[in-house]
This record gives sequence, C-alpha cells and structure tokens, in this order.
Amino acid sequence: MRSFGVFLGWMVVTVIGYGVWYLAAPDVPPWGCRGICATERDRVVFLGWFVLAPCLLVQALLGLLVNARYSEEYWGEFATGTAAFFTTVPLPVFMLLVAFR
Repeated sequence: MRSFGVFLGWMVVTVIGYGVWYLAAPDVPPWGCRGICATERDRVVFLGWFVLAPCLLVQALLGLLVNARYSEEYWGEFATGTAAFFTTVPLPVFMLLVAFR
C-alpha cells in the first residue's frame, strides 16, 4: 500500500500549485469599487474552500479505491500511485467545469 503514499504525493503537488496560485493572485480590490469588494485572492480562497477542497476529498477517496485495485507487484509502487492519480484527475476537472459553466 506504499503506492497510496505516491498518490498522496501527487495530491500534495496539486495543493502546492494551488498555494502558488494564491500567492500570485493580487490582493488589490478592483479599480473604482465601492462597498464590499472581493479581491482576486479572496476569490482564490473561495474557490479553494468550496470547490477545490471537496474535489480533492472525493479524488482522495476514489484514489484509495482505485489504488487498491491496481497491482503493485506488476507495476511497482510509483507507477501504481501515479496511475491512480491520473485515473482520478478527470473527476475534479469535471466538477470544476460543472461549477463554472
């Protein structure tokens, strides 16, 4: 079951990418905004908590099931974890497309 650690490593890479996106987002309100204004960084936080976090949770649970079905003896730990991650990637992509259509 060490391949699940590889799978979680790919999930950590995804979260690090989100963190870089958060740090790169400007924290300046839109020009000419009056009242309560959301900055790009606020939008990234909203996206992370209400869209990306549930997607990653579902992907982790599905990845656990997929990872258990793949053969570690045949592929090896790294290939099994990587295949499980990229097999489950379409699910959060689909969820994001549905959320922002």
